[in-house]
Formats: sequence, C-alpha cells, structure tokens
Amino acid sequence: MELPSSDTDTDAETPWAVESSLVARVDEAMRQVQQGYVVKLNLLAWLADRDQPLTKQSSTEGGEGAGLTKAKPEHEFMAVVTQTCDIFKSCAASGADDEAWPFIQLCPVIKLAGAVQGEAAGGHTPRFAPLPALGDVYFADLNQCITVEKAILLGLEEPVDGCGDDAARLLFADVVARNRGRFAFPDGMSHIMSPLRRRFREKAPRDSPEGRRIRDILEVRVHRSPTTKWTDVPLQIEIVYLIKSASLTEFMESDEATFISTDLGTWLSSPRSISDLSARLDTAVTNADRTRLWNLLVQEWHKKAGKSLEVIVTGVVAESAADYSVERARLEPKLDYDHMSAL
Repeated sequence: MELPSSDTDTDAETPWAVESSLVARVDEAMRQVQQGYVVKLNLLAWLADRDQPLTKQSSTEGGEGAGLTKAKPEHEFMAVVTQTCDIFKSCAASGADDEAWPFIQLCPVIKLAGAVQGEAAGGHTPRFAPLPALGDVYFADLNQCITVEKAILLGLEEPVDGCGDDAARLLFADVVARNRGRFAFPDGMSHIMSPLRRRFREKAPRDSPEGRRIRDILEVRVHRSPTTKWTDVPLQIEIVYLIKSASLTEFMESDEATFISTDLGTWLSSPRSISDLSARLDTAVTNADRTRLWNLLVQEWHKKAGKSLEVIVTGVVAESAADYSVERARLEPKLDYDHMSAL
C-alpha cells in the first residue's frame, strides 16, 4: 500500500471557516451535554459492501460496492459516548494553535433482559454501557457507533442524563474505555472460563448463598507469571478475584498473626462444596475466616473450569478490592464476561 506524500500542495485550497454565529450556538448547546447523556435521534448508519452484505439492513439497500447503510435505532434514542472534555471543546478553531472538535460519537440505546442484563448492569460486559437513570434495562450498545457533527444535536429535544449520579457516570466511562482498550487474551482463556461464565450466569440472579457470593465479585484480574510473556505458549497465569470490601475487608498486618477460628478449622476438616462454603461466608465474622473461605470457594469454582493447552492456570486467589493497588491494575488486565465467551 502506497501512502500519500507528506508534502501535498495545499496552496490552491479555498479558505473556509464556520460562521461565528453557528459556532456560538453549537458550543453553547454542547455545554448542556455530557458523556452518558441521551438524545432523541432516529439515525444509525454504517459503511457496508453491497456485494457482500453481513446484515439484513445492508442486504435490502441494493446497489453494488461500498455504500452507506442507514437504519433506525430500535428505541429512537442515542447515547453520547464521547468524553465530556471533548464535547465541551469548541467545534471550530479560534487560532493557529487551537484545534477544532466538530464531531461527537453516539451509540443506540437498547433494552436487555435476563442474565446478560445483570452482567451488563454491573459493568462486566463492555459491549453494553449501563444507563440506570433511564431504567435498569437500558444500555448503550457500544458495538454500533456513529460519528456526527455536533450541529446535528441543534433543534433536538433537550438531552437527558442517562446515568443519574457520579457513580453511574464513572461506571459508564469505565465500560466505554474498556470497550475501546480491551486486552487481547489468548484464545485458550475462553476455553478455560466458558464453563464458569455459564455457571455465574445461571447462579448470579438467584437469592442463594452462591448467588450472593457471585454478586460480591467486583472484578476478575489476570496475573501473568514473571517467567513467561503474554505471547508465550503455553502462558502461565494466576487468576485473581477481587471481592467487594463489604464481603472481604482490607488485609491488615495484624491479620498475618491471626489464625482461623477453631470452629472453622473443625468444620473444614471435612470436604466442603461450593454451596457449603458460600453459605458459611454468610455467617463468618473474622477477616481470617473470611479470607480462608473465599480462597477455598474460588478454588472450588475453578475445579469447574475448562482446560487449555495454550493457557495454564497456576493459581486462583481471592483478595479484597480495597487492598488492590493501581500499580497492579496497570499490570493485570481485567477479565470481562465478554472474554469468557466461547469462540
């Protein structure tokens, strides 16, 4: 592929500038919009090959070669996914050193149900960004995104906050960021995690000890063995379950000298199932007891996991999310439910 020359002659180009009155109106309108806001816009479009259509919408467009497929969002609403700081930037450059930001990105609002809805509401499925202020079933489908000029939003109904509070806004931003920057795990990870994904989907909605424990999982991280690289086959990893601090408190230095209770030690002298360990965590009091029970539980879960020649799991641990550092988070990629699905 030959790239264009970097010294293209632009002297003949006709100068053009946006009308100042339009710039003022657009920039003022953008002050009323943030990431996670929803606008009423019945427009969705993507580029498709008419000779090789992959969707029903493209197959009905007719024609040949590349063309724009236009469709209507199911619920006639679009969620703003552009970062708020970029929304607020002016749509036109005011000087030689200034940069124009005339575009904004939108994704269709959809409804989800069942186990997928529960996973997405917790931010575990980065295709769907939750919009809880609209209702628990509403999400932005990040798999479909269009870029429009900001002036498109002029004249529309007033944008609505789809998040509602700062916690929801942070979650929405986190899901959007992960959707665009997800780590490419080896295929073998899917074979290992798919059985657990199915189990978690089935058990999580239930009002049972195991269902409560699954809902206590904040994140799942992957620690690469320092003796291997991410591209090695087989890859050696440790799976780290980060548990909500309400269920597993932060590790303290004093905990090192704290042994599990005699009662728990006696109880663990016999083999215990996933249900047994999950139920025992409902009544465990000390941090030492809860730490031991959580680690036994995640190990029992992973006895249900699949196998792969590409990825070797050398260990499975549970840790309090309150004890997890930012430095580790940069080195240990997050394992979303999307990554657990079988290929």
